[in-house]
Amino acid sequence: MFDNILVYIDHNLAYSSLLACVLNVAKTHRAKVTLMGTVPSLDNKVEYSLSEDIVKEIYDDQYTKVQVALDNFTAQLELAHIESDTLISVGTPFIEICRQVQQNDQNLVMLLADKHQSGLSKVFFGSTQMHLLRKCPTAVWIVKSNSMPVAQHILAPIDVGFVSPEESDINTAIVETARVMAQKGNMTVEFMHVWTLFGESYFSGRGGLSKLEIKKLRKKRKVELGKKLRKLVRKAEWVDLDVALSLPRNEAAASQIVKSVKKNNIDLLIMGTLCRTGIEGFFIGNTAEKILNEVSCSVLALKPQGFKSPVS
Repeated sequence: MFDNILVYIDHNLAYSSLLACVLNVAKTHRAKVTLMGTVPSLDNKVEYSLSEDIVKEIYDDQYTKVQVALDNFTAQLELAHIESDTLISVGTPFIEICRQVQQNDQNLVMLLADKHQSGLSKVFFGSTQMHLLRKCPTAVWIVKSNSMPVAQHILAPIDVGFVSPEESDINTAIVETARVMAQKGNMTVEFMHVWTLFGESYFSGRGGLSKLEIKKLRKKRKVELGKKLRKLVRKAEWVDLDVALSLPRNEAAASQIVKSVKKNNIDLLIMGTLCRTGIEGFFIGNTAEKILNEVSCSVLALKPQGFKSPVS
């Protein structure tokens, strides 16, 4: 599944958890690994105001720091008999990463989460991570600093409500990815569809339906969604794994998912990124933004087939 991996190394961050996850994925998928670092480019006005020698000294210093980090990571991979290539680009990290992925057909980008303080709220993913989640043309796995090599508790939100061909493809990818991730350890995998009864406010108002009638409609809808979710999940082969299905009713899908992550000690959230509208299920946009700004677990985000990055 993930046989060509691009690993982004930020030399300012301790990378032990990222290394452990990369080792696990690379061994499982016998993947080709490329390690990448970036050197920020100087502002034109600043660069023009400095002598060539000073500019060269600044860039050389940054290159050295990045190269040392890449060399250390490479050495650890070599101990595990995993070969890797390295590269250093000058520019904005997410732009350079997207370009490399497009040029070399990597099917997974792995990098560390960069927790930082933003105003009064704690934001777990930095700007590079968020840009990649929105714009990278392939799957992105953001690893938190204390992640274990194998996730113990996986949550995979899926939309089985109004499914388009695009959504059907990514739903299948989410299930298969969760199955592959779950094969390497004793863990729980939960597939969740957050739903509401479309038009419920109308039914109880102008529709004139009683509470009992609305309750029956809710039950019917939940049964329908449950059948769809079970059918989808059962397409994959699950061996000796604790697989759970949940269908919480909540108009705020983001809040429900964040709540479940915290309550069930989820350490890996596998989600699809889709540009769509609607009430049911999980969708990219405001819902995804809220989730990604609040969860503190690792996130593996999958892109739909045909996704085109705005980065060229």
